[in-house]
Amino acid sequence: MGLNQAESSGKPFVENSFNEGSMGDIGSGILGKEIRKLEEFRVEWIEMLSRTGSNGRKEVKKDWRNVKLYDGGTERFGNDLTVLFGVFGSWCLRPEGFFPKISEGLRLLKMEKKQLQGSSAGGEVWLKENGIRHLSVADAEKIAKNRVYNS
Repeated sequence: MGLNQAESSGKPFVENSFNEGSMGDIGSGILGKEIRKLEEFRVEWIEMLSRTGSNGRKEVKKDWRNVKLYDGGTERFGNDLTVLFGVFGSWCLRPEGFFPKISEGLRLLKMEKKQLQGSSAGGEVWLKENGIRHLSVADAEKIAKNRVYNS
């Protein structure tokens, strides 16, 4: 089914799927099985996202409230962000700019213990001196409190 047919059917484009026969006889092609799997994956994600709605944000926030980050976790988080920024790097020069709070949070997590201890005492002045402009003092304190250093 082409875009014009989707518009004329009155159904949103997302609702038109391969399963409804919109792409013809896809199942008989070489990639038919993979295309069906991708379609099922897409439908599952759309259903999940539509179910979470506004409550999803609250649930995610609750899950991360008591997370403690050790050296290995910080390193893994940094690697994950490197991959994420690599994906966005295809479309922009500095992808970190699209995720300023995450980038600055990672910068705080990578700081040495002595340097990070000054964050609670120094407040906003300390944050600005260390190039942290998008996180509040409360956010920085939460990150510092949940950072566990291996002795």
